[in-house]
Amino acid sequence: MATVEQRIRDYIASSSDAAFLTSEFIRFGSRSIVARTLRKLVADKTLYRAGYGVYTPSRTFTDEPYAGLKIQKFDNSAVAEDFLVKMGVDPKPGKLVREYNERRSTQVPPYAIIDVGKSRIRRKLFYGGIKYERS
Repeated sequence: MATVEQRIRDYIASSSDAAFLTSEFIRFGSRSIVARTLRKLVADKTLYRAGYGVYTPSRTFTDEPYAGLKIQKFDNSAVAEDFLVKMGVDPKPGKLVREYNERRSTQVPPYAIIDVGKSRIRRKLFYGGIKYERS
């Protein structure tokens, strides 16, 4: 029988999701064991903590000179959008991002801006590196 850690590792490896919620792992064991396992996976950089109860997987470089280095697999905006979808919010690009994509502006937005519609979500991701807009 596989350990809780191995079952969580297998679940992450088989998934193409950019964000994982703690609630997704509760089926593998008790809340305390899952929390301990997630802390261990963050310590060995298999997962990165994006925010409260939100994790994102890592990938390992294979080419020199960075061989063995682990980095975040998905960019911050992809993680935030996946998280919002899992929370039941329909994310759209923010006003500045839309203007840049439509070539009405040459200013590249300095951080990810996501339009969350009428949602009241306030969860901080990446230490406030994701900004929410309400339309």
